[in-house]
Amino acid sequence: KEDIKKEVEVYTGDIGLQFIVGNMFSFGLSYHNLVETDVPELTPPTVGVGLALGWRSLLFSADVDIDITDTDAPGFIYRAGGEWFLQKTVPLRVGYTRQGFVDKDNIPGEENLVTLGLGYLNQAGSLDLSVMRSVERNNNWTCIGGLKFFL
Repeated sequence: KEDIKKEVEVYTGDIGLQFIVGNMFSFGLSYHNLVETDVPELTPPTVGVGLALGWRSLLFSADVDIDITDTDAPGFIYRAGGEWFLQKTVPLRVGYTRQGFVDKDNIPGEENLVTLGLGYLNQAGSLDLSVMRSVERNNNWTCIGGLKFFL
C-alpha cells in the first residue's frame, strides 16, 4: 500500500470564557473552529467545558470537548491533569487524554494518551516542553515545545 501524504494549510479560530470563583475554583466554556475550512475532518466544530481547582502551588483540571458535527452521534475527548509549581517558576505537569483516532486501515477507535511536561516561567516569558504517548499505539509519540514572551 502506497502512503499518500498531503500538505495541509488551515486557518480557523476559537472563542472561550473563563469564570473564576474565589481563590480556588474556575470553570470555562469554549467553541473551537469558528471558521469553516476545506478539511472539516481536521477542524470539526467543537464545544468544550472545563473545571479547575487550585490550591497553593497545585492545580487539578478536567475538561471535555464535544464534536458537534453529527448531533446524533457526537464525539467526545476527555482530559484530566495536574500541575505543580516548584519554586513558583518551574511547572511540572502530568495528564491523561481519551480520544478517538482512525488507524492506517481507516478503522475508527479510541486511544488513551499520557502526557508529561516541564516548563520555566518568569515575568519576561515562559518556555514549555512536553511529551505525549499513546498507551495503545506504542510508536505514537508527540513532543511539543513552546516559547512565550510577555509584553
